[in-house]
Amino acid sequence: GWYCAQRRPGRALGWLQAMYQDTKKTTMPDILAIVDDDTSVDIDAVKEFMLQAENQDLPFVGAGYIFWNKYYHPFPYGGYGIFINKAAMHQMTQPIFCDGRGWSEIMDTICSRLREDHVGELQVFQQGDSVFDIFFKFSALKEFCMHSDLLIGYMLHYYSGGELTSMIDTPWEDLKSCSVGS
Repeated sequence: GWYCAQRRPGRALGWLQAMYQDTKKTTMPDILAIVDDDTSVDIDAVKEFMLQAENQDLPFVGAGYIFWNKYYHPFPYGGYGIFINKAAMHQMTQPIFCDGRGWSEIMDTICSRLREDHVGELQVFQQGDSVFDIFFKFSALKEFCMHSDLLIGYMLHYYSGGELTSMIDTPWEDLKSCSVGS
């Protein structure tokens, strides 16, 4: 039930695509925060971390806490928040063509990831879709069953063009006493 009922973040990706597909990079927000409804965020600390000069023009994704294990891709633990900079948002709203049109290094990387088709995303891809389009459509499939943390983590790890970076260095055992942003 709960594990498979996590379609809302996928729907939000469709909304984000509609909001930002025709805008210039300069009109996008500096940071997109994806947080739970009960997450407390020290916005000044997030801005300081996310808006570092070296991250301004490169796709950069931060998360309050990231699970790293040898079996799956790294994925952010949603309760701690996921933060996406403007360059990564811009990258994920751009049309993708795997038929040779508009070739770029990042397009080649994304098309290679699509061909790997780790979770079945290739079945929904159409030429001209963006990363947000793909995962919006993927999460709408009748047979979709993936926790939103895993979906968002997979998308960011393989398709954002940036490195998924932990914003806190706290071992899992210490998280019960951890306060993000303090």
